[in-house]
Amino acid sequence: MNDPNTNILREKQLEETGKILSSFTHELNNHLATINESKGLLQDYIEMGRIDDEDLCRKLEKILTRLDTRADMINEMTKHLNSFAHRFDTPLSTFDLGDLIEEQLFFHKRTVRIKKVTLEKNLLNRDVSITSSPALLQYLFQRYFYHALNLLDENDSLKITSQKQGKSYLIGLLLQKKEDFSPSHGSPVLSADIQLCLDMTDTSVTCKQMTESSFEISIAIPLG
Repeated sequence: MNDPNTNILREKQLEETGKILSSFTHELNNHLATINESKGLLQDYIEMGRIDDEDLCRKLEKILTRLDTRADMINEMTKHLNSFAHRFDTPLSTFDLGDLIEEQLFFHKRTVRIKKVTLEKNLLNRDVSITSSPALLQYLFQRYFYHALNLLDENDSLKITSQKQGKSYLIGLLLQKKEDFSPSHGSPVLSADIQLCLDMTDTSVTCKQMTESSFEISIAIPLG
């Protein structure tokens, strides 16, 4: 699976997938613009007194408020999806690591909600750019994020942190359980595909037992 021709084909497949997603999000934005235009027109009718029925006006205003909330949610979804799609444009690109983490956490909101785990984050409030493979780093973060969720139960917590340390960008996944962790949970997930991603991005992963009921997965990404 490490054949150069296979890797080139995979990169091309990712590029095409990114183009499809990008085109799709642009179409979603077009539909969203039409919805916003219609909402604005209806709001104008209400404010200009074109609708005489006061009870109907109140009902329409409630509907418009709900539509505004949903439209904002869709707008945020398309923004993240479009950003995600463009990360596949080239095998290597310069991008902000904080944006990548925020994007991934946004996509996994539903998974966290279904798992009934408390998710917290404490991320750097400044940009940290890196030139690397966005697709591989996204994959790494996603795999370890899912690994962390699989180790947690309902009402446990997961805290995502980031910090710049020397020439590395550290992403921490701090797992806090209601019960103690078994010793086997302290080992990094190093399947063949993960090991390959780590090697290709010069990234390292460590696991450290913090207390009897918590431990941290740390992903160290070199900044160059």
